[in-house]
Amino acid sequence: DHDHDHDHDHDIIHASDTRDTTPIVIPIQPQSRRSLLRTTSGAIATTILLLSSSSSQRPASAMVEQKVYSSNAKNMARLNAGDSSGGSVYDNHPPSPKARARRAMVGCKNGDARSVAGEKMGRESGLLKEGLSEKDCNMLVMGGDSDFMLGALEELDCPTCPYGIGSR
Repeated sequence: DHDHDHDHDHDIIHASDTRDTTPIVIPIQPQSRRSLLRTTSGAIATTILLLSSSSSQRPASAMVEQKVYSSNAKNMARLNAGDSSGGSVYDNHPPSPKARARRAMVGCKNGDARSVAGEKMGRESGLLKEGLSEKDCNMLVMGGDSDFMLGALEELDCPTCPYGIGSR
C-alpha cells in the first residue's frame, strides 16, 4: 500500500521542478529573398498609403511650410511652385542706355518678343511686317533703338517665366 502511494507521488509535478534554464530554440523556415522582398515591400507600401491618406485629409491652410536651409533647396522649392525665373527679377525699364541695350538683346533672342515687337513696328510705320528676324532685331538694338523691344518685353512681362518673358 505504501509502494502504491510512492508511485503516485512521481506523477505529480511541482512548479519548483519545472524551472529549466536551457534556451528554447524555435526553428524558423528559411525564406527566399523574393518572399522577404514581397513581405517588406507590402509593409512599406501600406505604411506609405496610410501616411499619405492621413496628410491629404488636412486642408491646405493647415499644411505647415517647411524651412529651407540651402540655396539648392530654395531653388527646388521655387521650381516646384512653378517659378522658372531662376530667382531673378527682370527690369524692362533699365536706367542706363547700355543696360537698356542688354535687356533688348535678350528680347531679340526670344521669338515671341520679336513677333510682338515686329507687329508693333508694323502698326507704327503703317507696314505690316511678317516677322522680325533675330539678326534684324540685333542690328536695330546695336544701332541705338532699344525702345521697340523694351515695349514688347513690357507687354510680355512674366515674373515667373524664364528671362521674365512670357509667351503668347
